Amino acid sequence: MAVAKGVPHMREVSSKRDNDPSSERDFEPQYRVATSLPQAEVANIQEHYFQTLGLAVSFSEVLSVFLNILNLTVLESTTRLLLASHFA
Repeated sequence: MAVAKGVPHMREVSSKRDNDPSSERDFEPQYRVATSLPQAEVANIQEHYFQTLGLAVSFSEVLSVFLNILNLTVLESTTRLLLASHFA
């Protein structure tokens, strides 16, 4: 079996149908995930996932605050212009 490039723990699935061009391969999985990962590697993957998720949430919160400030600034400027033009 050949190891898929760039994807650790993935192995190419070989079958007799691979050489048969008339067979339908749409529903046949091309890769199978290895069933035994070291526990330390699983922990590293989980930690990386949760760190990435935490960064995404933090970025989302910062962006939300920035957009709220921008919205209030635009609203205040628009209100001042409308009031100035109305009472001028």
